[in-house]
Amino acid sequence: MHLDQTTLCTLDVPEALKEWSARDPRESWAAKSKGPRGEHFVVEVGVGGRKYGAFIDNGSTRNFISRDCVERLRLGGRVQRLSRFMASTLANNDCTFVHDYVKYVVCTFSYGGGELNHKILFLVSGDLPFDILLGMLKHVLSDARTVRLAKYKARRLRLDRRYGLHKFVVMSFGLCNMPGTFQHAVNRIFHNYLDKFIFVYLDILIVSKIVVKHAKHVDLVLGLLRQHKYTINLKKCESGRTKILYLGHELSAEGVKMEDAKVASIRDSPRPQSVTKVRSFLEMIGYYRNFVKNYSTTASPLTDLARLDTPWELTDDCERTFKRLKHALMHHEVLMLPDPAKPFIVTTDASQYGIGAVLAQHDRKNLKPIEYMSKKMPSKKLARSTYERELFVCTKL
Repeated sequence: MHLDQTTLCTLDVPEALKEWSARDPRESWAAKSKGPRGEHFVVEVGVGGRKYGAFIDNGSTRNFISRDCVERLRLGGRVQRLSRFMASTLANNDCTFVHDYVKYVVCTFSYGGGELNHKILFLVSGDLPFDILLGMLKHVLSDARTVRLAKYKARRLRLDRRYGLHKFVVMSFGLCNMPGTFQHAVNRIFHNYLDKFIFVYLDILIVSKIVVKHAKHVDLVLGLLRQHKYTINLKKCESGRTKILYLGHELSAEGVKMEDAKVASIRDSPRPQSVTKVRSFLEMIGYYRNFVKNYSTTASPLTDLARLDTPWELTDDCERTFKRLKHALMHHEVLMLPDPAKPFIVTTDASQYGIGAVLAQHDRKNLKPIEYMSKKMPSKKLARSTYERELFVCTKL
């Protein structure tokens, strides 16, 4: 395939590069995306420390790189084969066939305000008469570094759509890395205070023993958020609470216990009539297994029944296990909140059928549990001695 370069560019190359370098490339892409399909312009792209002229094709939905450019950049070792060949039509109606691709190629776009880096997936074409062709459609115009969160809020997330530029003013829940982005951001902000009086997972918890310290802690948290230009939604904030519901648990000065609504749901669970119902019940109570001593051993008849290779038969042993687990969770102990300043006590136990441990601390004169842990004993460990089984607990829990 031979293309006339003059048909691919509506601007003189030096003028296009000069115009490009004067402003943020994202604004240029947004402006060009509103132009007629098939319009092309030239940009300067840095790849592997070298500068290349790249054609921006408003009519292409994919990114292409020539095989010669791949060899010059020494990317041959990263080239992968497509599961089937792909045919793509360029804006001038010429068709190109590709069999290979290379992903995560870091491209640097320079402009007056600095540099913008993007990791781009390229289809490798042997027919391309120039080095790089960048498609416009479906291109995310915002850089990850521009994301500014206030809980789940983003400063700007822009997508180039068919009918114009779509702008998010808050971070969408549909983004797969949204929770991780939020968690990373708040961990960085509160790094010096995490697990001291601030706990962050989806929500921000501020915990204090006395009111005066709590006021100082709240003021510190709000100051850090203000310093990093974050905002909070006051309608979703609660303050001065002696107990809160969090991830299905009730947290208070007494410790941690199950949410009353969850206990009621377990209490009202009907007798399972199928393998699906057994699995559903085990998933529900498994979330609270740290409240049940020797949970794995106790629940083993039901977990065995839920296996694919086990025929369905709800035996008397399974019935007793079902009732025993419901009773254990309906009358569970309140778990103590761990205090890093106090020593921890770990009590272990092992049998031929399972292993278990209790993490505890002294609360005044009483020893209170923090968490119960257990696992079924793998069959290959059954023949080992008592000493090895006890040591096995320490390595697996």
